[in-house]
Amino acid sequence: MSGAVPKGGWQRLRSALAIVGTFLAVGPLIGLITFAAAIAGYGVFSAKPGDYAAAGAAMLIYGLFFAHFMGAVPAIVTGGAVAVFAAFRRATVPFWFGAAVGGAASALALSPDAIGRPSTEFAGVVVWLIVVAGMLAGAVCTRLTRRWQ
Repeated sequence: MSGAVPKGGWQRLRSALAIVGTFLAVGPLIGLITFAAAIAGYGVFSAKPGDYAAAGAAMLIYGLFFAHFMGAVPAIVTGGAVAVFAAFRRATVPFWFGAAVGGAASALALSPDAIGRPSTEFAGVVVWLIVVAGMLAGAVCTRLTRRWQ
């Protein structure tokens, strides 16, 4: 407990909203950067590195407009899970919890058709990159919200 003062109902609600708001504001951007860098990195090891590097760069530019549209649901789910876990645990949430929930929420929300039956090798890679992007975003946002936990 480390000498923490117990929070009242309104303080818990305010903390939960701050946690979810941080996940919603920062999480999709971290996921976008991670996903675009991973696509460009995948291109280095593939037969067409220039194509994937250009796709990663274009994703960063145009993805800024769509990152929150695509990542809002996983961010809210992950932020809500971290807020609930923090409220019941009454201690800081470990970053691995945010990473696990972020990866699962991203996979389920952003690639439901590709999880069971990826049509190509690249589609399978994209699913794993989405999971990794969600895990990293969840871990970083969990760390960023320590003061409200």
